[in-house]
Amino acid sequence: TAADLSDGQQPFYRDGNQVLLDDGSQRLTIDHVAFGYELLANKAALGAKLFGVSASQDPISLAQLQEYIWDARPDLVVEIGTECGGLASIMAELQQLSGTEGLVLTVDISPQGYAPWAHEHCESRRGDSTLWQRHLANGRLRPLLRDTRQWGCPCESGIERQGSLPYCVCASTDQELEQIVASAAKGAERIMVIDDSSHFKDDVVINFELLAPFVTRGSYYVVMDTRLDRLCETVRRLGYPLSNGFNPGEQVKCDYYIDNGPAAGVAALFRESALARSKFRIDRAAERMVLGSNPGGWLHAL
Repeated sequence: TAADLSDGQQPFYRDGNQVLLDDGSQRLTIDHVAFGYELLANKAALGAKLFGVSASQDPISLAQLQEYIWDARPDLVVEIGTECGGLASIMAELQQLSGTEGLVLTVDISPQGYAPWAHEHCESRRGDSTLWQRHLANGRLRPLLRDTRQWGCPCESGIERQGSLPYCVCASTDQELEQIVASAAKGAERIMVIDDSSHFKDDVVINFELLAPFVTRGSYYVVMDTRLDRLCETVRRLGYPLSNGFNPGEQVKCDYYIDNGPAAGVAALFRESALARSKFRIDRAAERMVLGSNPGGWLHAL
């Protein structure tokens, strides 16, 4: 079982203290079952597919996201953390199938000078690249590389300089990133943001303050993988293996997220951010399926 959380973090999952089984020999709450799912999903289920495309998500988290995008029909989705582009491809396809005239703006960095989605491993990790190529070509999907003053810009078009990759745009600073998002947001009626980037607490806070103002009333800012803070404590304590789910070539240890992950970031936001406290609330009702990677991470814009 997971180590106990602080009072402010309990229950970790929606209705997590609800008892499902108590027969005298064993007592199981929703939180116990959800934590078991975390361990199982982390071991064997992070390659869930939709339309033949792997999204690097567990099946329930992917199902929850696709339900929301289909029902709410956001015409601008800003995804922070492209990796190989699987989830971005799926979201662009859902926009098209639902009849939404929209855009998926997917943001990442270019470590070691390459765009993560162009890495040689991504062709196999996506499973099927048809949607990725289709929506790049039709303009529904627009990759954007940030902090290129530090990382470099391998794109043909961009604020910073010319390069070699088609379709993508570069922003050398966060100010330029904000300008690009603001331009894409003009005329959009329903905007959501998904932070699936580094998952470090400080980055969660920085990304929120930068991009949460674009989220339209009634939509969501989703902080992904809030499960990591607790999961990684258990990984260290019990020695469970944790596969590298980050950009190819990067080495990130699970230990880094203990008290420093996305759940800690969300807690910091609602403790310290005037924007979070006045314009957002944690929407546990959005966690309809209970299980998944983002407990307490669905932030509803008021």
